Amino acid sequence: MQMVRNYVRKTDRGGWTEEQMKNAVLAVVENKMGYYLAAKSFEVPQTTLERKVKLAKENMDNLQKLKAPLGSKSGHMILMSSLKTILSLLRPLI
Repeated sequence: MQMVRNYVRKTDRGGWTEEQMKNAVLAVVENKMGYYLAAKSFEVPQTTLERKVKLAKENMDNLQKLKAPLGSKSGHMILMSSLKTILSLLRPLI
């Protein structure tokens, strides 16, 4: 039995770059293209694009919440819940 010496990859799976994905996510988030068209245009997997767009939209929502003025009741509540979350994560380390 002989060992394989020169492996030749048989697919192009995972052959996209982060730059392609970033451009596709921007196109979808800015409503310039839908998921299908962006995935085909930028040659990225559609399901991966959908997942990254979902994360991008959640991050945008979180940024909008953080921009709430701290003097307002909603801004204060958001700050307090964030601090509680941080403390709960740090508690095992203390």
